[in-house]
Amino acid sequence: MPRYRFVPAVEADIERALRYTRRRFGHAKYLEYAALIEEALQALGANARSGKLRPLIHPDAWIYEIAQPGRKARHLFLYEIVDDVRTFTASSTTGWICPPGGSVASG
Repeated sequence: MPRYRFVPAVEADIERALRYTRRRFGHAKYLEYAALIEEALQALGANARSGKLRPLIHPDAWIYEIAQPGRKARHLFLYEIVDDVRTFTASSTTGWICPPGGSVASG
């Protein structure tokens, strides 16, 4: 079973990105983008280390780009692995980023 936790802003950021996608590109693209996000979460839930370690961002920072070959996407997950639980973080239209010391909520 996938295990991950979100900081509070993640779900809101994902919903905002999906609303924008639907409004700008239509329902079909919305469904495609939602599938990319879900596939990324499934991959990370199965193996948190399927992302890329980014020590220049932070020693514990990992990223996972939701784009796949032939399926463009601007977002990525920026996360850390805490006690083998993926802690996802949130921010803007180009990525989901955690403020230092941000609190974590179950997701």
